[in-house]
Amino acid sequence: MKSRLARTAIMGVGAAAALALAHPAAAGDTQRINGCAAHWRTTATWGECINAPGVNVRLQVDCNNQLDWNGSWRYIKGTVDPFDRYECNFKVNGSSLGFR
Repeated sequence: MKSRLARTAIMGVGAAAALALAHPAAAGDTQRINGCAAHWRTTATWGECINAPGVNVRLQVDCNNQLDWNGSWRYIKGTVDPFDRYECNFKVNGSSLGFR
């Protein structure tokens, strides 16, 4: 009985690990702030603004296995898509916008 429970538990853990590896989070979008948002897919990331009221913004990228990247500050008023973009060599962990 003990060995059957142990086998069932091991199979359950293995199945959960396989599902986690099969569907990694390879894409994302930030919440829109002042009309601007950051977006990323597997290796690509970009920032865009729609009807921005006039903001100083920059794209900030967290790359896997390489240095993170920060774009130049830009003043955006109105719609600019994209206002900046960056490509990581291996994978994007996430992207965000900086405001000042």
